[in-house]
Amino acid sequence: MTKRFRSFEPLHWRGLIALAAPHDLGVSLVPGLLRRFAETYPDVQVDVRLGTSDAVLRGLANGSVNLALFNDVGPSSLPTHDLFSEPLKWLALDGGSAGQHDPLPLAVAQVGCAWREAALTSLQKAGRDYRVAYSSDTSMGQVAALRADLAIAALPVSLSDRDLVEAPSHYGLPDLPSTHIRIADDGSKLAGAFVALALANLRPHARVAAK
Repeated sequence: MTKRFRSFEPLHWRGLIALAAPHDLGVSLVPGLLRRFAETYPDVQVDVRLGTSDAVLRGLANGSVNLALFNDVGPSSLPTHDLFSEPLKWLALDGGSAGQHDPLPLAVAQVGCAWREAALTSLQKAGRDYRVAYSSDTSMGQVAALRADLAIAALPVSLSDRDLVEAPSHYGLPDLPSTHIRIADDGSKLAGAFVALALANLRPHARVAAK
């Protein structure tokens, strides 16, 4: 569900807001957003708390944070703003053999990660045996496992490169959903200003991610 958003003019506001995000987004997206927000609202402090997507949403629900930036698959269960989306794909080392093992060795994130749940659910529905061979807080840890040919992983297609490719069709892996990067807020003025900045800066990324 996407809620309508009102525009904000840059003002000399003061205050403190708390932003929760998963570890990956905390490394890839949050620093740039914080820099741009500080340029517009230099007197507003932003505290950042990193955790799983589940923990991020719990923080918004219990009022301990004002903003939740998170990965999601499928429809959102609360009012959010969609920033961009991209397909999840089974990635593996090019020329590797991890995907040929039975049970299938997986590299996954912590319990509560949307990508982990999408991977395990799809395999369970397909009746495919698997084992968690490598667990990491971040996608970079999963990528390291893939480069060592220890496992395969369900990751955004943008993480594929010369060495990491989509798993070949003869692996017989089930389809995966797209991942959606979303932001939700508590309705406060300062949180709304941060959302406006995120929409302005990240929605153009959707055209890049979709290519």
